[in-house]
Amino acid sequence: MFSVIRVFAIAAVLALTSIGLVSAAVADDWVVAKLRGSVLQKDNGTWVALHRGDIVSDDRAIRTLASGRVELHRNAEVISLGPNSQAGIHDRKGGGFTTVKQITGTVAVEAEVKKVKHFGVETPYLAAVVKGTRFEVSTDVAGSKVKVTRGAVEVTDRKTGESVVVSAGESIEASKDNGLHREGGLELAKQKSGGAAGGTNANETAAAAKENGDNGNGNRGGNGN
Repeated sequence: MFSVIRVFAIAAVLALTSIGLVSAAVADDWVVAKLRGSVLQKDNGTWVALHRGDIVSDDRAIRTLASGRVELHRNAEVISLGPNSQAGIHDRKGGGFTTVKQITGTVAVEAEVKKVKHFGVETPYLAAVVKGTRFEVSTDVAGSKVKVTRGAVEVTDRKTGESVVVSAGESIEASKDNGLHREGGLELAKQKSGGAAGGTNANETAAAAKENGDNGNGNRGGNGN
């Protein structure tokens, strides 16, 4: 009788331990929380349908078709892919840093706020790294664009190595030929030089005004004679 009870007790302990291990594993994985339309994941070289509740393994590529949208959750963090998007999620071994490698389309990220940089999005044109914020990255054959809606994002041009910090409400683009620039065409390289661009423009404006003034004085003098 006691042997039977002991066997059941050991079985119960093992079951609880297994549940705990599974819960710990799930807590560190990305789970499909919302899904609409056609969303696929690459499994052993083949694209297969992704469903709500599925766990996305590390380094597994995800693709949405024209009708597809997907939202993945891990604890307080969220990754969303819009239509016609492709990306993969890579967690550094031992934890501590997550990278979304975006190929094309739109990826929105809501990263948990921490004291260290722990989340990033990489595209063929730029890398965006954060300590915790909300931002969106759009990529096509011409380049990538980062739009920040909360916090700040450090964006680095992968071709030139130039880095800038983009704050909430701002957008920045990295194109194949023009490097980093804000919407409207203002090059960030000029902004980074301590306002050199603004100073140069002010000096040029002052010089132009002086030249116009001199011309005006000369014309008035000539007309007076």
